Amino acid sequence: MTKPLLALILALCTTAAQAEFVTSTTLSGWLDSAATTTGSFKDTTIALGYVGAVHDLLDGSEVCAPENIRGRRMLLAVRDWMKRNLGRWDDNAAVTVRSALIELYPCPTRNP
Repeated sequence: MTKPLLALILALCTTAAQAEFVTSTTLSGWLDSAATTTGSFKDTTIALGYVGAVHDLLDGSEVCAPENIRGRRMLLAVRDWMKRNLGRWDDNAAVTVRSALIELYPCPTRNP
């Protein structure tokens, strides 16, 4: 029982260590797969985790997504943004997702 659990923990740690090295091209492929009904479960899961993690790392002053937004809806919104803004992709997918989320879900401006 402990060997399978250890293997799972090591696999998760390995995946997390590689997250910062995801390119926008790779993310785009995952998002395209997630957008189809026959898409890869693995690609969809990775895309959900990646976009969700970038969203969660941003503070509430940069991105103000609605409380009721679902993961798939956010994935499709980021995918559509990426398709419309090919020239704004960064090599680092996290930077691209951040740009997309800020534009898609802007926070209201506060009056001083």
